[in-house]
Amino acid sequence: MLFRSGAYFGVEQVVSRIEKTSLETEDRDDIAAYALQMWKQYFGEGAQIYGVDIDPRTAALAEEGVNILIGDQQDRAFLRSLERAAPAFDIVIDDGGHTMQQQITTFEEMFPRLAEGGVYLAEDLMTSYWPPYGGGLRQPGSFIEYAKQLIDRLYAWYVQDPSLPVDAITRSAYSLNFHNGVIVIEKRAMDAPTHRIKGSPSFALNEAERAIYDNS
Repeated sequence: MLFRSGAYFGVEQVVSRIEKTSLETEDRDDIAAYALQMWKQYFGEGAQIYGVDIDPRTAALAEEGVNILIGDQQDRAFLRSLERAAPAFDIVIDDGGHTMQQQITTFEEMFPRLAEGGVYLAEDLMTSYWPPYGGGLRQPGSFIEYAKQLIDRLYAWYVQDPSLPVDAITRSAYSLNFHNGVIVIEKRAMDAPTHRIKGSPSFALNEAERAIYDNS
């Protein structure tokens, strides 16, 4: 697999399971063709690759299995219009402009469009620490600070505080994996956790334990 940095080798085991429809946002026409060709080669001829770019010149890069959509990744209306191209994507890769608003907007609009069992990747997270992109160490509104809140939402089942209710992220995010410069989020339907005791008890069970004891 042709990755652009060593950090990607840590996510290949996740990405390799996705074989159908992918979306990649790009903002640099000099590498857009390389990126799309890389994914086409990896996923094979049966894959449908959709590249999003703000530069209309990149439309010329379209070919069999590679579709180019022209628009601004910070434009929510445009991102919502992508449903006409594909109802759902198996993998979404945000390698766009890397500003904080672009990354947050793209995640909020595209993660719900991710297919069950799909994977969402946002690249170049180091920009969350760079002021020209709207970042900075522990800067409110940076994508890293936003992603940290996703961890709380993942665990909302267990939070005994009404300010953090179970929401769509709690019910659909299976895992969040932070790598050097990349976050990988796996989507899977999640049910409220349950507790169960199995096996032969060593001691007498109390009433609460008997309620969840499974002697099957």
